[in-house]
Amino acid sequence: MSQFVSELRQTIVPGSNTRHGPLPPVLVAMTLVTGLVNEMLAAARARLDRVDPRQAARELEAGALLVDIRPSEQRRREGTIPGARIVERNVLEWRLDPTSAWRIPRPAAIRSG
Repeated sequence: MSQFVSELRQTIVPGSNTRHGPLPPVLVAMTLVTGLVNEMLAAARARLDRVDPRQAARELEAGALLVDIRPSEQRRREGTIPGARIVERNVLEWRLDPTSAWRIPRPAAIRSG
């Protein structure tokens, strides 16, 4: 059981009284799910290698695939990233999934690496 769930179980119990009356079970469930998702995201982000713009440019020159997931409005305001592949966030998973019929082709350097 995660640390978040343990702490939450000690403080929020379905039907327990709060200042405003009993806490609805759905609110408890939503709080649990949100906490678990936050823990999963933190664990995933801890495994990422974040790069600064200069390092990203070097990686692109070396054949890396840089995916720009920003919405079109944000790209319009802030500008595009030369050499980046645009894949908006709402389609990211199936556009990068190697088993998806709608995946984007991967450059040869990435296929072989």
